[in-house]
Amino acid sequence: MLRWIRKRIDRYRARNRDRDFADLLMTGVALVAMADRDQGRAELQRRDRMLARLSARLDLDVRSALHTYDRVAERIASDPAGGRAEAMGRLADFEGSRAQAADLVRGCLAIARSDRSFSAEERSVVEEICRAVRVDPRDFGVYDL
Repeated sequence: MLRWIRKRIDRYRARNRDRDFADLLMTGVALVAMADRDQGRAELQRRDRMLARLSARLDLDVRSALHTYDRVAERIASDPAGGRAEAMGRLADFEGSRAQAADLVRGCLAIARSDRSFSAEERSVVEEICRAVRVDPRDFGVYDL
């Protein structure tokens, strides 16, 4: 009985970590997609492919992740400065591993590159995200693109 309870608790914790990571990833992705005030079709398609891969690997509720993305994007659209500050504040609370931070930054870079251009606004947002999750942008080639 005790083993069964521990398994359930471990599964619950893993699911919450997965959900928290997906929410942070969607927050970062929305920040990058909205950097130039316009979500392009290529960015949305890349986001959807990213979520499909994540849901295959993690115990992830895709609708919840999409809801997080939409909420952040709408907030940035309605109040660019406030929405961006709020989203960056959420990313600053990141407490995951270095590998998760790297995955988050790579996801943001994938969105930035999805339309085959890496604008100055997108670069600036990716740099801020890197600082928020405490990684060096140079480690991801942010300045090389």
